[in-house]
Amino acid sequence: MLRRLLEQSKKASGRPLEFSRRLGQFQFPLRFFSPLRVLRPLRGLASPKTPTTQRHKGIETLSIISRSGETIARCNLAIMKNQKSENPLTLKLKGKACVFVDWANVHGWAESLKKEVDPAKLYRYLGSYKEIKQTHFYFGTDKHPKSKAFLSKIKRVGYQVTTKPVKYIAVAEVDGEKILKRKCDFDMEICIDVHRLLNEGFESYIFFTGDGDFEPLYKLLIGRRKQVIVIYAHGHLGREIWEVRRGVFKKAIDRLGVDLF
Repeated sequence: MLRRLLEQSKKASGRPLEFSRRLGQFQFPLRFFSPLRVLRPLRGLASPKTPTTQRHKGIETLSIISRSGETIARCNLAIMKNQKSENPLTLKLKGKACVFVDWANVHGWAESLKKEVDPAKLYRYLGSYKEIKQTHFYFGTDKHPKSKAFLSKIKRVGYQVTTKPVKYIAVAEVDGEKILKRKCDFDMEICIDVHRLLNEGFESYIFFTGDGDFEPLYKLLIGRRKQVIVIYAHGHLGREIWEVRRGVFKKAIDRLGVDLF
């Protein structure tokens, strides 16, 4: 029966020695059952739909029970929860991929994350995916010297940078002094690049932005059977995107399983 269990696992996941079936909110690979304890001769297939949490020799464990009620395998639940994946690649890309980083939006995530995303670490992380062929970075050029220095650094990192001058729009006036708002959106530039890449064989489109204005673009890509992945920060995802139930894979940046800060 153990052999059959492993064969089913290999057929389902494409990898030997890994039993990948969703139990609750987790996936339990065999490495968490280390060593795998076969406690009794197995009769009938395991039924992992109702995993049992119990204490075994003073340790909180999660057990897989057969249909006949026999305990087939158990693992240390604390180790399973804390053990990091050997493979940090958490995005399952279906083909040639491109990335679009709306930096003004990403930079604003620091408000809720309480830390800033490091663009260099982000680039290295994205570079670990063999499917990703292009990584685009969008940010405005300000008159301040630090702005130009920042963009120069981003280009050295390796991003394909798209920039334009920042506009300052008067939104109010207090005691004769105008209150200016910084404005430099790249919605149009991102849309143009996406449409251009549609003709270049790209299958996966990854967006680092929570902007709800991209909903029509995402739906266009879904209509063309493209993979759409949106990376966001909690509290910074537009309602329009959240309500797209099918076709858009949403992933919080602090759930990618890698330090990007």
